[in-house]
Amino acid sequence: MNLSSLAPTGNPIVCHASDERYQELFPKHRLIWVDSGTSALAWSLLHIKAQRGAELARPKVIVPGYCCPDLLAAALFAGYDPIIVDIDVSDPSYCIKQLQEAITAEVIAIIAINFLGVKERLAELSAVAIKAGIAIIEDNAQWFPDDADEAQLTGDYVTFSFGRGKAISLLGGGLVAVKNSEVADVPQLAESVSDRFWFLKVQLYHLLTNRYFYYWLEKVTFLGLGSTVFHPLTEISALSDKRKGAVWRNVVEYSNRCRENESLYLQELISNQMGAVLASARRGRLLRFPYLFRDQETRDKAYEALKQQGLGGSKMYGEVLYQIDGVASLGLTFPVLPNAESFAKRFLTLPTHQGVDKSSALRIVEIINHLEA
Repeated sequence: MNLSSLAPTGNPIVCHASDERYQELFPKHRLIWVDSGTSALAWSLLHIKAQRGAELARPKVIVPGYCCPDLLAAALFAGYDPIIVDIDVSDPSYCIKQLQEAITAEVIAIIAINFLGVKERLAELSAVAIKAGIAIIEDNAQWFPDDADEAQLTGDYVTFSFGRGKAISLLGGGLVAVKNSEVADVPQLAESVSDRFWFLKVQLYHLLTNRYFYYWLEKVTFLGLGSTVFHPLTEISALSDKRKGAVWRNVVEYSNRCRENESLYLQELISNQMGAVLASARRGRLLRFPYLFRDQETRDKAYEALKQQGLGGSKMYGEVLYQIDGVASLGLTFPVLPNAESFAKRFLTLPTHQGVDKSSALRIVEIINHLEA
């Protein structure tokens, strides 16, 4: 009888160090430290509006049809109307043709998502944005670069998240790297929240993501583990000095972390519908391994099999953007999103974190290849 369960993510957090070297990250950019990845997006949108959109009563920002609803929260907080564009077939990047058709004089920003370590098609996107005079926000909430990747930060604004389960996790926090290092320090940030009990929160997180504790945590259904819900953004505050001081050590730990499970999945999983994307130069270090099934039925069978054996499979957001809890009540206009809907029904993530031993990874491979055969 199995009495353990892998969390979808869960690398350890280092919190005992205070290091000022975080100031050395991205030396060609101006760094704005905020309380969350959502706040980082909202700050970027507010700054773009202050620079470019003063003449517009309600500027617009383009976001993809399959994404976290936090993008909507950031847009609405910053006073934007979100324009939703479908993704490509079997690819989480934008459908470029539909994106071009969505651009109007009121669109002043595009959010380009790095999806679990798979970059957007930034060269194509940049060509469209430059021609239309639109700013690109490169949203790296699900990825963080190794040193060699710094030159690949191409957005006008590049955002990161330090939330739970992210590449660099501090259980909360965010960063904006602005290409123009001379940018004015606006908008102003609220005072950072006290981190008096942060160390204890980190220890509790480590305990609860242990596979033997997580098994019982999953049984508490009212916690809604793994569910995606829209939450409005109400304030942008500064990142506390305590968490900021822990950034550098966590970046070093991240860079040194073993990628054996990622390599195993790439080599052994034979029917991934995202295979071409993962074989391209767009793939960087993966936060979780993205797997796209041929149909929803097979995905659902795999999810249940992995869940039964406690192997950490996740449906990610689980739904196309407009079907996520809380989004319908916003009164936004959504187009038909056939590619995003299909992607949401067929997608699963596989855990790659340090808690996944090789035998668990091989069992995951065996289950998926058997169902896809």
